[in-house]
Amino acid sequence: MLERWKQAYYDVRAEIEQSGRDSRWEFDNKRLFRLTDHMAIICNDFIA
Repeated sequence: MLERWKQAYYDVRAEIEQSGRDSRWEFDNKRLFRLTDHMAIICNDFIA
């Protein structure tokens, strides 16, 4: 789920860029994904 959020963000961003309708999304990737990436690593450690 946590990894899917990041992929969904990039998928939607790519769609917006390809459509040319709206401005490109420019957000700070560290702010968006730092905590969820960290939680995903911890969760994956539990599974492994």
